[in-house]
Amino acid sequence: MKNSLNEDGYEHQFINWLKGIGWDWKYGPDISPDGPSPERNSYKDVILNERLEDAIKRINPGLPKDNIRSVAQMLASPGETDLLRVNELILGWFVNGIPQKVRDSSGIESSELVKVIDFENVGNNDFLVVNQLSVEHNSEAGARRPDVVLFVNGLPLAVIELKNPLDLETDIWEAFNQLETYKEHITRLFFYNVALAIADGSDARAGSLTADRERFLQW
Repeated sequence: MKNSLNEDGYEHQFINWLKGIGWDWKYGPDISPDGPSPERNSYKDVILNERLEDAIKRINPGLPKDNIRSVAQMLASPGETDLLRVNELILGWFVNGIPQKVRDSSGIESSELVKVIDFENVGNNDFLVVNQLSVEHNSEAGARRPDVVLFVNGLPLAVIELKNPLDLETDIWEAFNQLETYKEHITRLFFYNVALAIADGSDARAGSLTADRERFLQW
């Protein structure tokens, strides 16, 4: 449990900044499988599937439902488990699109690249910040709960760990170590990752999935 209002306040200050630039916000327990407004079927789920399918439909007008479901399934089960390889595969899909055989109403089949992120019309995407999202790898290991996860079109693209700005016994490197633990214990959350960030009020740094301490740079 967080032992200080200051850390909670810092977390909400960050969330309010994101809300101010157009992000939606949900509290992790509220969208959990047993929460009042569930958006996940299981604590193992790291994709918000309804948001993902809605975004695919919106970004790719006229795409058949079967293809929408196929793309969502490919993202949920990319056929690779090594974190770095699967992350490279999925980031390639983000940039280039996901290949699909699409059959039109007359039965003619064509090959298409389905977009899951709209880079041309940014407002066409769904931006959601979630704090205190509980994620399980398996029931024996229990859940881990990152401070903040940023979702774009239902996909967890960034994970942010915050530390109490007024606690002189902690610093951002404890947050860095926490991210390393999450990568080991809830690896699937990072399949889709494009950025990691750590902050403690006086210092904020960002890095990539593979960045060591030296490559977490101030921002």
